[in-house]
Amino acid sequence: MTHRFRRIANQPFSVVQLAYAKCRVNLLLLSFLSVCSADVLAQPPAQTAGWQIDVPQEQSNQSQQAPEQRAEAPVNESAPIAKSDDQITQEQMSVWEDTDEEEFKAIAESESEPQAKQEFPVRPILDLEPELRISLETIFARIVELQETEDAFSANLGEAYLTYGQALVRAGRLQEARKMLANALHITKINNGVNSIEQRPVLASMFELAIAQENLEVSQELVERILWLENNAMDRRDLDDFSFPFLVRLGNSYLDRYLYRPIKSATALHQLEQAQRFLTHAVKRYGDRPLNQLYMPYGELALVHLIKSKFKKDVERTWYPSNDRRANELLRRGVSDLPDFKPIGNAYGRAEQQLFSYLTKSLEENELEHTVKAFISLGDLNLLFNYRTTASQYYEKAWESAQALPAGHALLEKFQQPTALPDFFYAMQREDVEGKLATVLVPLTFALDKYGKVENFTDDTDASTSPKLISRAKRTARRMVFRPAIERGKMMPVEQVSYEVKVKVPRDEVNQG
Repeated sequence: MTHRFRRIANQPFSVVQLAYAKCRVNLLLLSFLSVCSADVLAQPPAQTAGWQIDVPQEQSNQSQQAPEQRAEAPVNESAPIAKSDDQITQEQMSVWEDTDEEEFKAIAESESEPQAKQEFPVRPILDLEPELRISLETIFARIVELQETEDAFSANLGEAYLTYGQALVRAGRLQEARKMLANALHITKINNGVNSIEQRPVLASMFELAIAQENLEVSQELVERILWLENNAMDRRDLDDFSFPFLVRLGNSYLDRYLYRPIKSATALHQLEQAQRFLTHAVKRYGDRPLNQLYMPYGELALVHLIKSKFKKDVERTWYPSNDRRANELLRRGVSDLPDFKPIGNAYGRAEQQLFSYLTKSLEENELEHTVKAFISLGDLNLLFNYRTTASQYYEKAWESAQALPAGHALLEKFQQPTALPDFFYAMQREDVEGKLATVLVPLTFALDKYGKVENFTDDTDASTSPKLISRAKRTARRMVFRPAIERGKMMPVEQVSYEVKVKVPRDEVNQG
């Protein structure tokens, strides 16, 4: 008996195996009909147009309930029903009953082979604002249509992936957006070449995503990739301004990362050097553009050098005569006759060099507004480094130049109200960075001397403020430098200034909430 069974088992697909398979199907049908109602069998299978759509979380939770619990739950007729392996519809049952032995053998062999699972890239997002939801659904339907009607590497499909990825970034679905943008970049490389300049829009969208995720390392790689494509794809004389905003934004992002935790360490110095690197590259690459077309990040570079001056680092210095004598000679010969200063090792000299470049460019292009800004920035820089005579002369030049501006111009207000320094003019609008440590704003009222130093405090602080915080705020204010009021080009003292000083919260008060 055992020998006969082995002989039958070693034979190819035979009538015995066919009968055994049909018997298993009949048993499966009987067991299925005993537990399922006729209404469930009569319901047609869900149509997904050849794609598998992600099942919402609510449906997946219902599928794990007991049979009696699912029977009591209301049925959503519009939602697709997921089929398990042991569920057979009446349509499938009738097809199997009409199938002869040869056809059944072919079906059994085809179903025994593993089938490739097709998954839809990303399902539409429905829990958003109406305009964004409609936009996502429209682009989603476009991707479905292109995948069914065109080639897998169609340029139209790449554009649809790019548009969908950008919409997902606006919706806050960053991980899904990263996959869509990767698909768009891959299709662009296939159609245009690995070193094609057409990759820049996709790389720019990936840069926006990396910045949104605060991943500066990936952002840096993407900007460097864009620069490499530009250097290999076009002549420098025909270079457009595509990369300029990314260089400035990346430099400002590294600067903000330092300001998030401003401690004097090797990591902090590396962040400042990275900011200086990309901002300097923006000036070198696009510095020949007119100021009314591109505003170079002179103010950001001056701020970076100002911060680096606080670091203890041995640098090679080139000594010049007294700064006051040099400024007097500069002003005596006339501002348009600026000397060609060589780069020097200290942070003040490098910051001054950037602002001198700004002033020279504004004078050459006869940009009055930028000339006033450059003079004010140079006055601020010298006041921060306690070069008061030079700062006074720059403020006087700024006030004289500003008299040619139209009445009511915004720059005229800069001379009327005191301002905490540094307050350079930046290429990109900068906002205060909320630091890592807990801080609080303490309102103080004090007087300023004509050089912007805090003198006397007025005791009108809120009584609910901790005395320890008030003491810290006063110590912080005494270390600050303000641009005082400027009347007819002269720095004037101010009797009363109201200002909110940001100070760190003591550790014991942080624990108290």
